[in-house]
Amino acid sequence: MALRTAGDRPPLFLVHPVSGSVTPYLALVDLLDPGQPVYAFEYPIGDGAPETVADIAAHYVTALRRAHPAGPYRLGGWSAGGVIAYEMARLLRAAGAEVEALVLLDSGAPGASDGVPGSGDGAPDLAGGVPDPSYSAPDPADRVQGLAEGALAPAEGTPVPAGGAPAPAGGGAAAPEPTDDAAALALFVQDLALLQAAPDPGVDPEALRALPAEQRTDTVLTLLEERALVPAGTRAEVRRRFGVFAVVLRAVLRYRPGPLDLAVTVIEAADTPDGGPADGVAATWRPLAPVRAEQVPGTHHTMLRPPHLARLAEVLGAHIETPRPTPTDHGRG
Repeated sequence: MALRTAGDRPPLFLVHPVSGSVTPYLALVDLLDPGQPVYAFEYPIGDGAPETVADIAAHYVTALRRAHPAGPYRLGGWSAGGVIAYEMARLLRAAGAEVEALVLLDSGAPGASDGVPGSGDGAPDLAGGVPDPSYSAPDPADRVQGLAEGALAPAEGTPVPAGGAPAPAGGGAAAPEPTDDAAALALFVQDLALLQAAPDPGVDPEALRALPAEQRTDTVLTLLEERALVPAGTRAEVRRRFGVFAVVLRAVLRYRPGPLDLAVTVIEAADTPDGGPADGVAATWRPLAPVRAEQVPGTHHTMLRPPHLARLAEVLGAHIETPRPTPTDHGRG
């Protein structure tokens, strides 16, 4: 999807977060240099849609190289989008393509909080794109289109060398089976509430599991309507958005990133939910690639909203304008 076609610089390609929507990037693009073209990948809905990070990344790389056969490529993404962009960079590098910049917006490496050596403090647990309280609410259509933006809880397991495949038997712990529909619905509701700076309804996955499977989604939809978290008459669209959310959620929970011979820029939110160190997100990638970390004001959610958005656009623009050369070893940026 073209977000801005004007400009003579190498395009920036952004990947959707867990919602599958590129809505979170629209205001950000408006603040980048007018000469910077920007394109974005939305999750493809339909039969045969990819369901693993490796397959999603491969699908996007194919589309990317069809439209832009030659690099250099500049990739980025917020939250889950950064994880997918990382795997895209791995695929491009493996094919001999030049990746000039890879910028992760508060994206943590999946699995990094489970005892991986050198992995640091891990990624934020879950985040939903909470707007700043002073930010005006979007119109009803945008409220549905922008459902459940956010980061993903790191899952258990160990990194594996390639493509996000589970670790083989005898070669370390395999990735566990990710969250079920009840847990995914609860996270979806939480993210949707956070997106609107509304109180979390606190959906209990165990209570959902006690219901017949065919009643769970309808129960949640009724709750969302009663709390005015979704507009009336949008149940079909909300169901579709939850389907995408669940697929991307499970894909990232299963993914185990391999190493990358490319400097990775991680732009971190300075305000952490638990008051812990703000460099935890960048630390999750250091066992895998050389990392250059930069902090911007706000939380994982509010960094993409006014008043913090302008600083994020400034920092992102600086890093894609002065990309880092491909390194030969892993180090700290």
